[in-house]
Formats: sequence, C-alpha cells, structure tokens
Amino acid sequence: MQQYWGEKPSTSGGYYFGSIVCFLFVFGLFIVRSRLKWWILATTVLFILLSFGRNFPLVSDLFFDYFPLYNKFRAVESILAVVGLMVPILAFLAIKETQEGQIDQKILVKKLTWSAGITGGFALIVALIPTLFFSFKTENHAQIVQALTQAVQNNAGVAQKIANALIEDRISIARADALRSFLFIVVGFGIVWAFITKKMNMQLAFGLLALAVLIDMWQVDRRYLNNKNFESKSALANYFQPRDVDNFIMADKDPNFRVYDQSINTFQDASTSSFHKTIGGYHAAKLKRYDELIQNQFSKSVNQDVLDMLNAKYFITQDPQNGSYKMSRNTTALGNAWIVKGVQFVKNSDEEMKAINSFDPKNEAIVDEQYKKLIDTTRLGADPTAFIKMENYHPDHIEYSYSAPRDAIAVFSEIYYDKGWNMYVDGKEKPYFRADYVLRAAQLEAGNHKVEFKFEPKSYYLGEKISLTGSILLLGFLGFAFYTENKKKKAA
Repeated sequence: MQQYWGEKPSTSGGYYFGSIVCFLFVFGLFIVRSRLKWWILATTVLFILLSFGRNFPLVSDLFFDYFPLYNKFRAVESILAVVGLMVPILAFLAIKETQEGQIDQKILVKKLTWSAGITGGFALIVALIPTLFFSFKTENHAQIVQALTQAVQNNAGVAQKIANALIEDRISIARADALRSFLFIVVGFGIVWAFITKKMNMQLAFGLLALAVLIDMWQVDRRYLNNKNFESKSALANYFQPRDVDNFIMADKDPNFRVYDQSINTFQDASTSSFHKTIGGYHAAKLKRYDELIQNQFSKSVNQDVLDMLNAKYFITQDPQNGSYKMSRNTTALGNAWIVKGVQFVKNSDEEMKAINSFDPKNEAIVDEQYKKLIDTTRLGADPTAFIKMENYHPDHIEYSYSAPRDAIAVFSEIYYDKGWNMYVDGKEKPYFRADYVLRAAQLEAGNHKVEFKFEPKSYYLGEKISLTGSILLLGFLGFAFYTENKKKKAA
C-alpha cells in the first residue's frame, strides 16, 4: 500500500538532484565546450543504467560478474551518489560559460529556451497527463487487490475501490511534484535569462539562483529529514524501557554474558542490546561467517550446543496467550573461555559446519585442518585442575588469566577475526586459530599466564600516518603559496 509504484524493492526515498540543477545540466549539454562535458554525460548515463539493477540486466550483470569489487555493493542504486555529483558539476560549468560571455547572446538564449522546454515541458506533461508515461501500479498490484479482497471479507468491489484510490493518490503526488518542478524551472529560466540579457547583474542573479536552488532542495530534503526525526537526549534515554525480565538479568553481577531473546526477531532486532550483550541484533553489514552460523544453526531449529559456546546465559521468551515475558537461565552456558580436552580436525568449512550440528563444545573443539600446524597434539593433556577466566573486557582489548599444568587448548567465546586482532601471552604475540566455525582458540603453554586479545588493525594505523602526512603536506603547500603570493605583491 506504499506511495511508491516503481520496481525498486525496499525503497525508502528517492535521489533528488533538484529541478533547477537538472535544467542547468541540460543547458550545460548545449553550451559547455569543454571535453569534460562528454565524460560527465557518459558517466551519468552509465551510472543511471547501473542503478537500474535487475531492471536493466544488460549493463548491471556485466559489471556484477566481471568488474572487481562491484558485487560488494549492498544496493546498486547507491551508485547514484556519483550521479548526484556529476549533474551539479555540469550545471556549474553551464553557469561558468554564461559568465565568461564568449558565446553569442542570441545563441545562449536559444539554448536556454531549448533546455527549459525539454525539462519544463516534461514536467508540465506529467502534471497535465501523468498516465501518459506511468501506470502508477506496482509489479504486484494484482496481489495487493487480492489481499485487500480477503481483508474486506471477499468484497471485490470495495477492494478495487481502495486500490483505485491508492492509484489516484500516487497520481496526485506525481502531479503536485511535477507542477512544483515546472515552477522552479520557470524561476531558474527567468533568472538565467535576465543575467544573459544584462537585465540583472551577476551578483544578484547568482544570489537569487543559489537561493532558488536552496529552497528547491530544502523542501524535498525536509520530507526525509525534519524536526520529527530528532528527539531530545532525555526522550532517547527513555526510548527503550527495561522489562521485569531485563531488570532481573541486569542484577547478575557478571556483565560478560550474552542473552538469547526469543520474544523478538532475534537476528533482525537490536532492542535487546539496550540492556544486555546479545547473540542477536541487527546491522546492514553482517559478518558473513556469523551470518552463515545463524542460517544453519538457528533458522530451522535452535542448536543448544551453539548457544552454549556463544555463552548465552539467559533466554527470554514471551507467552503468546497473555503476552507476558519469561526468563530462564541456561545452566550449560560455557562462559567467556574454557579449556577443552581434545581437538577434532575437519577438512574444510563445510565439514566444520556439519560437525557443530551436534558436538560437545565443552570437551572438544572443531578445527579446520588448515590450522593443524598451530597445534602440537603431543604436548596436550587433559587436566581437571586447568582453568581460564576473563579478567577485563573492552571491545578492542580483552584480558584473561589461566593456569594449566600442561599445554592446553583454550576456546574463547569471541568471534574469530584475524584482520586486526592479535593475541599476546605475557606481552609476547602468539598465534591463535579458528575453532567451532566462528570462535577463537589457541594452544596455551603450561603454567600461570596472562592472555590478551588486542584489536590493532594495520590498515587503520597506516591510514592515520597517511592522513597526518597529507595534512602536513597540505599545510606546507598552503604556506608556500601564501609566501610566494606575498613575495609577488612586495615585488610589484
């Protein structure tokens, strides 16, 4: 029942470049003499075609299959951000051409009229005859009518009236915006025409044009970001209120456990994170390996062994009858880290996933054969007195202490991510490996020692150095330019 009627799934807003900006873009295609114009036009057309995605697979599939990293985009339409840069650049170049005055006034006025006729004419046609270009029906319009019919007790007539009313609403919205765009194009045309024909000086014309563009953009922008989108700090603090079960769980003096909240869509809802560390939550960019764990171990049925290794200490459920919440404690949760008795090697990740379908995470670790060189099984020995515990937790620095009479394999209930996370034993960097598909594990030498995991991504520190160097060079160039300019003025 949404107002949008196109074929873009899950849309939440359009890309608006501005009516006047689009008008000046077309004007630029007529008058800009720089070769840059053709690069801008080619880029704009190509990226608009790419943004169509499956609606224009001829171009989209080509890039998706053969251009490196293109398939990493979450949404193909995000490439329109580049178009949003190209269109205003050509619009600015068009204004620059009129300012320089190297093109005959009559030619400029003629080209300006053509540009206004193309953009304004299209807007006027949509305002007067909107159904000439658009049907205002979604791809699943028939299914919507069918669903409405069922909702109104199989009254097909009423359902059709509702569907028709929705279409009329869409037509009304299109008409209103098209007429609005037409009026802004007329205003833009009038200002540029007055400047070209010397009826308005440059400062006034450019000032009015900038104001008109600002008003045009501001009005549309406020549809998506306005006062209703902002909350006071005090209101945000009370946005999520703890339930009785939350208060009970928060009374646990050990804060380093996780909660499995089954009263919500666990892996699509982050509300529980307001009060607890959870095994769920939501983020648009997901860790692929953890997402695979969710799909394989939680989508069809819940794997208790996996809950244990993720240290899910508490479960929250909701009674479907009265809506009340219940909390239960998972007595088999394995904690933040534990020492296993043995290791089971598997050939690859697929075998690793199969192995954790049913295993004893407390006593064995499932390890890919690629990490076999990091484990010396001849030195391992199960000892009931061995233990490991977390001493301090910070998102980028975790500390443990352990005691083991012999070398032991420890599994840490933290996601394995070797691109930045380093392990240290008594301050010396040591290797670690992946176990149980997603967790960290390491062979620890006998004795009483301190283990630390620190997040130290080399790319971040390298970026910091590059940024600092760039800033120093920029300041140096600015200082040199200022010195040179000052010297020229003194010489003159």
